[in-house]
Amino acid sequence: MRNSFFYISMTLLMACGGPKETVKTEVQGISTRPNWVQNRPVSSMDYIGIGRANKSGPLEEYQALAKKNALNDMAGEIQVKVNSNSLLYTLEHDERFSASFTEQISTQTSIDLEGFEAYDNYETPTEYWVYYRLNKAQYEQVKQERQRKAIERSFNNLNLARKARFAGNVAIAAEYFIKSMGDLKLYWGEDNYYPGLEDQGAVDGNALSELMDMRNNFKLKSDTEYILLNIDNGFEHQITVRSMVDGRNSEAAPFIYRQGKGESKSKESDLVKLNIKPGDTARETLSVEVDPFLELRKSIKDPSLTFLKSLLRGEVVQIDIQVSYPSMSLECVQIMGDGPEKSCDVMRAAMMMQMAKSSIAMDSNSQYRIRVIAKSRDGGMNQGFQVVYTDVNIIAQDLQSDEIHFEKEFNAVKGVHSNLEMATTKSLQKASELINEEMLKSLLDSMF
Repeated sequence: MRNSFFYISMTLLMACGGPKETVKTEVQGISTRPNWVQNRPVSSMDYIGIGRANKSGPLEEYQALAKKNALNDMAGEIQVKVNSNSLLYTLEHDERFSASFTEQISTQTSIDLEGFEAYDNYETPTEYWVYYRLNKAQYEQVKQERQRKAIERSFNNLNLARKARFAGNVAIAAEYFIKSMGDLKLYWGEDNYYPGLEDQGAVDGNALSELMDMRNNFKLKSDTEYILLNIDNGFEHQITVRSMVDGRNSEAAPFIYRQGKGESKSKESDLVKLNIKPGDTARETLSVEVDPFLELRKSIKDPSLTFLKSLLRGEVVQIDIQVSYPSMSLECVQIMGDGPEKSCDVMRAAMMMQMAKSSIAMDSNSQYRIRVIAKSRDGGMNQGFQVVYTDVNIIAQDLQSDEIHFEKEFNAVKGVHSNLEMATTKSLQKASELINEEMLKSLLDSMF
């Protein structure tokens, strides 16, 4: 096994049972400065920590600061190895984690120490110094016992995660997988095998790999990949989307779904059944998302675990919706006063433009007909300008049954210009602007 070594900056916290510090009260001159202040001690038996603080503020504060600095200094002496099979090695060398993980965890951790002692202290009128040491053999013994207990906790959480995964509860499983990793955070650089199960791999490494495997096997499955709405199915289709893990149905999770530009809706379930009808356009997308990890991501505060947030994302499925309306015939006529009917190109162009947006083909032999009748009348003169009013009636009819499904009127659309012909054109142009997507949507909904 290849080992690499690096020094990790650690915040060392004294356990409740640690030795008490005896503080010297005499003030010594510079000439009596002890050798350990001027030359850092080196010991094969002990870890050494030297701390200094300015004597400003209350005595308790600067003594506590010197002690903290000494313990941090001691941390620099404690060598931590990173085995090539360890979780920390994996995290540092896996491209999936490098961007978010190494910035947070590669050189920082925090441990508790027991058994260190305040070996000496020294002070001047402006400075306070302390000298701590920790027996290396004793440190290793305490560390091994703590690591053994951490492996036990981690293994228990790993088994709880596996049970939750098998039951289809991916949110609970992910929570226990992460707890299993966190239990061994201080020992990620080592091979954390459970006694008697060494051949099954390190506990913390298994927790990460199984978490990623579960996420990769968490899917949304729909009973169709494409929805066609047409007259044969009454422009309605029911679709079922379910969440699954490892090929089995998962437990209830928050579904969020949206059709086209419509409003997002949510439902807590293991599946959703949706009745799809035509939306605002002939082509839309149904988007369905389920995110069982949402609350878990919010709860991850430990900087060494935040890299998991980008990996534990929800699952999204998108399904294309195509609305295929039958072809329709279109008649647009204009009547001026008591005159005869004639073709109205302005209204026809407006209607054809809206029909094209819904991919409706024109067919003069279709059983479905749209008839637009524009009746204009002379509105007289007003301040030297000619006024014309136009009433528009739009009728959608099934010629086979002779049933009228839709009828819409726009009355007294005003046009003003210098003469009767131009005022009539102006009135018709304004009336044509009332033929829009909303109006055609109402027509199609009523017709089909």
